[in-house]
Amino acid sequence: MQASIAKFGDFTSFPLNDSKATRRRWLVTALTGVAVLTGSPFASVAADSKSSGEQAAATKITRVKSVLEVKGNVKLKNNQAKKADDYRSAPIAAKSTLEYEEEFRAASSKSETVDEAAYQTYSLAELDNLIGKHPTKLKLREPCREIIKISSAGKMSTACLNHPLTVAERDLVEGPLSTMHLERLLPSKAIELGDSWELDSIDAAKLLNLDEVTTGTIKITLVDADAEFGQLELKGTLQGEIRNIGTKIKLEGKAKIDRKKGIISWLALSLEEDRDVSETEPGFTIQARIRILRERIDSMSSGQSLREVESQLDEKNSIQLSEFDSQLGAYRFVADRDWITYNDSGVDATLRWIQKNRVVAQCSVTNMTDMEPGRQLSIEGYQNDIQTSLAKRFSRFLEADERISTTGLRMMRVVTLGQVESVPVQWIHILLSNDAGRHLALAYSMNVSSVASFGTNDLQMASTLEFTLKELPVAPSESKPENAADAKAAEAKSAAKPAIVLPKR
Repeated sequence: MQASIAKFGDFTSFPLNDSKATRRRWLVTALTGVAVLTGSPFASVAADSKSSGEQAAATKITRVKSVLEVKGNVKLKNNQAKKADDYRSAPIAAKSTLEYEEEFRAASSKSETVDEAAYQTYSLAELDNLIGKHPTKLKLREPCREIIKISSAGKMSTACLNHPLTVAERDLVEGPLSTMHLERLLPSKAIELGDSWELDSIDAAKLLNLDEVTTGTIKITLVDADAEFGQLELKGTLQGEIRNIGTKIKLEGKAKIDRKKGIISWLALSLEEDRDVSETEPGFTIQARIRILRERIDSMSSGQSLREVESQLDEKNSIQLSEFDSQLGAYRFVADRDWITYNDSGVDATLRWIQKNRVVAQCSVTNMTDMEPGRQLSIEGYQNDIQTSLAKRFSRFLEADERISTTGLRMMRVVTLGQVESVPVQWIHILLSNDAGRHLALAYSMNVSSVASFGTNDLQMASTLEFTLKELPVAPSESKPENAADAKAAEAKSAAKPAIVLPKR
């Protein structure tokens, strides 16, 4: 059962049905009187004589290769549906490959109080994705190859050391399984060959990157062992939540324990997941195959340690923020990580700010038709356009100012109060422009009751927005008139739909 490190990149080193050779070794061991499980309990492979405080401070360093293959259907909310469970679907197929080193600090039992964290350096992180007939490719950007995961408010949060991650990058490096928590599969007490135990809900949630497991369990059985290795079988069904969205998971697989190194060295899982459609993001029904190979190493090749990078982390900027980058729209900005992309035409986009699975605010990002170089719209003209666009919904202006953004763009910001079906609504309109004639509008809307919690989200986005090209590679599409009845219904249901403001001067 021993793996050759020289074949670390070869997943065939650990075939699922390799138990024949294992059984032979187990029989030889038993016959020679050195049976591993008799008188020498097979408990946590990480156990030693250190105190709990010393164990809490200890870290492990591993090299990891992970391959995830997915097929199934993504479920898209149907806004015209009369039933809550009515949705549109599209086929999905994806494959991600990750290769990284990981130094992590994790509790070996629930009795330990450990500030859990992991430092990962990626040599490979890529995704091939096909939704319907639309293929996409993603690679982790070079400035984001160093990742740190820390426990924040009882949950693991992921950040890049040097640059805010995009939402897609964060999803890629988090994946469906947490390798720093693989040792949670190990038993907490002495067992014998054939014994089974269950993974409790807290450990299952950590392992599967869920916020909570509400029902169900994962059963683990020791099916083979010798002095060096052990083999586990896993099987379970559970229900849980992630970002306040319900999900059902059924899994089955095998794992190998390297007893001398104190780690789960190999894992293969077949997983089925049915995630609900929510107001904020699509659901899916998928079948996935996960293969993970790990080995212990002495140090991180980056030359840094987990403790060192923890001291470098700017938690506010790295963990709480995401980068949005539009290639066709030729702009990018940094925003609170609770903003999600609701609609993206390539040039323009609609974002929603989500709190506890509820839409609190909405933002329309609209590329305007270029003006002549050096020509700008006045603040008075901008206010006039806003009032005309809002029409009967307009009540009064609250603020209006001009400034230069931190990226050197001219920024006009107008705050307006109005009503939609007797509900008080606040709009924030921001127009950003450069001397070459590029104009881009950010239009925010929210119920007045949400203004305090919204804070300065608009300024965070606008002040960091930059044009990646002086001129758009494609012309912005003409705006289509909105259906007034549909717009009012959508505004009353969540946040008011922002008006699209087109400069006329």
